[in-house]
Amino acid sequence: LVSITVTAPILPPSFHLGPISVTLDGRFQIHYEPVGTATVRLETSVDLKAWTPVTAFNPGGLVDYIETSAPTGTRFYRLR
Repeated sequence: LVSITVTAPILPPSFHLGPISVTLDGRFQIHYEPVGTATVRLETSVDLKAWTPVTAFNPGGLVDYIETSAPTGTRFYRLR
């Protein structure tokens, strides 16, 4: 069972969010395009309290991120 929830504050967007999905082998996949000059970071957490940076994306083009391995247990993601 996969549950994806997307929440965003009402601020000028720093990215356009595209499809979020799970690959056939269970890896997280996200597509988005940075807007403006801000660098956007993808972070992950198992408890919504402690966040670990996964990668940072610079402005200038569509980003396709696919997790390198399928997670075990619950994992949350956020773009900041």
